[in-house]
Amino acid sequence: MRKSPKIMKNENNQIVMKTTTLNQPAARTGKIARLPRHIREDLNERLQQGKEGKSLLPWLNSLEATQDVLDLHFDGAPINAQNLSEWRQGGYREWLADQQRRDVLRHVADQAQGFEEAGEGARMSDRLSSVLVAELAVSIHALLGDGL
Repeated sequence: MRKSPKIMKNENNQIVMKTTTLNQPAARTGKIARLPRHIREDLNERLQQGKEGKSLLPWLNSLEATQDVLDLHFDGAPINAQNLSEWRQGGYREWLADQQRRDVLRHVADQAQGFEEAGEGARMSDRLSSVLVAELAVSIHALLGDGL
């Protein structure tokens, strides 16, 4: 389990940070989850582009690696619309969230680059610290409203 900090006000209107426990999801064991990563990535990108299941299923089931996984774990039963629907609600959503986290990290890295130019070659950790402190200040201000 991971710990996640949460910033809030206590009963005395003081800013405090609480640590909450996040439950890690169990490893996925469905047909699509057992496919090699590169196939899942390709599928997720196609889903993100709005491709429909009726065009994805024939492609996905025709791949040799897919057939190998299905033969090994599912008695050769093909991936069907229900499997794809379950993937959209689980693995695909996790992938989308991961993509959003990567976008945020790229944004922070871009901001850090700007600090490097302004900071005359400051260390990367110092630049990132500056960006994260600024982001934290904005988040606290948004959380507390005009009380700051």
